[in-house]
Amino acid sequence: MDEEVWRRGISFPIGAAASLEELDLDPHPLLARLREREPVSWLPALGGWLVTRRDLALQAMRASATFTVDDPRFSTGRVVGPSMLTRDGAAHARHRDPFAAQFRLNVVRKRFTALVEAETERLIEVAAMATTRAVTLDLLEADRAAAIWRDAHARHPALPRVELDLSARRLAA
Repeated sequence: MDEEVWRRGISFPIGAAASLEELDLDPHPLLARLREREPVSWLPALGGWLVTRRDLALQAMRASATFTVDDPRFSTGRVVGPSMLTRDGAAHARHRDPFAAQFRLNVVRKRFTALVEAETERLIEVAAMATTRAVTLDLLEADRAAAIWRDAHARHPALPRVELDLSARRLAA
């Protein structure tokens, strides 16, 4: 094992233990651990460094003399070509500036708040209707189960008597 790889594994144990599967299936618990204990970490699974805290990511993004996205190994540049995602400094600004103002927080809020609120209300209404339908079906099934039990008891009086109290379920619905 290369000494540098070994040292990084010792220095960044959470990142060293990360797998592509974990990053793919459910990355959020891993990212939370990294953010808390290793906000800058080496991940062998990615073959690179990962910065998980916003303040540190902003420092890195603003230090183009130290950190770069202009690297021929990055697939974004190979697939998309030159863009704000693949350039640093003035070249980055040239690609970014035509769009930046439209995505400032106050502009986004002004432009999209009503849309987001309307869509949220719609989704809540759909969820409420689905829940009401599920509860209604559940109660119908409970009534059907009670009827089946009554019929079975009528045919076989030796069965133990069981009272099914569905009133609490109806009140909960």
